[in-house]
Amino acid sequence: MPSDIRAEDLGAAVTAGLLSPSQAAALSAFVEARRKANPADAFLTDDDADAGAENIHFARGFHDIFMTIGVAMLLPGIVLAGPMTGLPLLGSGLALIAAWALAEFLTGRRRLVLPSIALVIAVALLAGMFTSGASKLIFGNGGLALIVGTVGGLAAALAFYLRFRLPFALAVLAAAVIAMFFAVLAYVLPVFTAAHLPLLALVAGLCAFTAAMSQDLSDPKRRTLRADNAFWLHLLAAPLIVHALIGMLIGDNARDLQGIGDAGVVIAIVAALGIIAILIDRRAMLVSGLAYVGFALARLVRETDISALGVTALTLVILGAAVVALGSGWRPVRNALLRLVPRSFASLLPPAGM
Repeated sequence: MPSDIRAEDLGAAVTAGLLSPSQAAALSAFVEARRKANPADAFLTDDDADAGAENIHFARGFHDIFMTIGVAMLLPGIVLAGPMTGLPLLGSGLALIAAWALAEFLTGRRRLVLPSIALVIAVALLAGMFTSGASKLIFGNGGLALIVGTVGGLAAALAFYLRFRLPFALAVLAAAVIAMFFAVLAYVLPVFTAAHLPLLALVAGLCAFTAAMSQDLSDPKRRTLRADNAFWLHLLAAPLIVHALIGMLIGDNARDLQGIGDAGVVIAIVAALGIIAILIDRRAMLVSGLAYVGFALARLVRETDISALGVTALTLVILGAAVVALGSGWRPVRNALLRLVPRSFASLLPPAGM
């Protein structure tokens, strides 16, 4: 069902004799009051019933893109103009106020998704800039300023999510928590953090994945905004998990894999994560591993001694064909995998055939 009723729809219903003018006014007031009581519902669209398509809402038209472009120019302009006044915090402070004011209109009233995504990123970053800059002026400590900045960004992201319930804001909030986690560790235990960075990234990724699954498992048919919440959290968790696993097993040399063995490890990792992605019906984990699979395939193809252009072409053909084939056969493959897992576990996941 639509998230709201447009004035022209009510006017057409009155003209057709389906509603009286007083009934139309009463219905409009009821819908508006319901939207204010449940602000997150306004981000849902008619497509939400088709959970199998993994619908995510970005823009309802080019107007959303146009407004996002305006936001992307306005806020940096304010930040850059700040130092001209001789007050180092004025630019980020004014930009933060402007971003929140725009959010009240574009997110709170108009419910425009794409501009809202830009605004929550801006609010978190600007709050981080402002609090970090204030910390430097007061304490003059770069490491401490980084922690204070991440706390400021986290607080702003939390406030944005609680105020507007935008699903993407939940991922920004999770990213801010992870940033604060690394900032604190790097300040308190710098040597430990540098030595165990992949393991720490894996822990952070698994925490984000757990949060995403909590949203998914609470709405297996994906009828509510919890499905959108889960999508963005999966999109945050997947690259952390993939990069951390590969970093722990073969090091940070994915662009120059050492031998067929390393290439095989990368493909095995992504294949295992791909099985998980199919079972939970989330494509984000596969997308995050495509670059690594591309490097691994290129390493394998180079063993054939073909030209560099040929390596690139053959790698893209193989990778693209695999993605298209899997995308086309996603449901049959998923249904087959669900039959292989215990029913108690499969019952928690989106139903077969979705």
